[in-house]
Amino acid sequence: MKRILLIAVLTCAAYSLQAQIYVGGSLGAWVEKIDDVKHTSLNFFPEIGYGFGNNWHAGLAFGFGQTKVEDAKDNNFRFTPYVGYTFYENQIAVLFVEGAFSFLHTKPAAGDAFNGLEVGLNPGIKVKLSDRLGMRAHYAFCGYRDNGNNNTEFGLRMNLEGLRFGFHYSF
Repeated sequence: MKRILLIAVLTCAAYSLQAQIYVGGSLGAWVEKIDDVKHTSLNFFPEIGYGFGNNWHAGLAFGFGQTKVEDAKDNNFRFTPYVGYTFYENQIAVLFVEGAFSFLHTKPAAGDAFNGLEVGLNPGIKVKLSDRLGMRAHYAFCGYRDNGNNNTEFGLRMNLEGLRFGFHYSF
């Protein structure tokens, strides 16, 4: 029993030597006009994470956003724990996919606040700018989303509205 415990502790210690803590975040903006009505969305997603092993990482992102339709503003908050897997890496770029479970909270300009959730996969790419700094982009979403206002979605969404660019710095 002592040997098994010692082997488990040594394995965890050796595995953690490859670990990296990272901080970062991303920004998103979208402006469109539908029937002469201007829609504007701005989002900010700071995050902190932990890379372990060669291919896995896990983290926590917070999202703050605002959607404006004419003079009405909706404020949004998102809390997202995630785990990611790197499936391709070379000297310049990294391709990854992240599985996330998001809690959503929206306070509309008029009416009561509502809560929702989101479960799905987000593919992304990271361009290595240096050994510690990288630029990341997320593009699509595949999964389930309940916005909490009788708006439920399921499937694959690939549009520019979900495009987010960001930076990560690894310690």
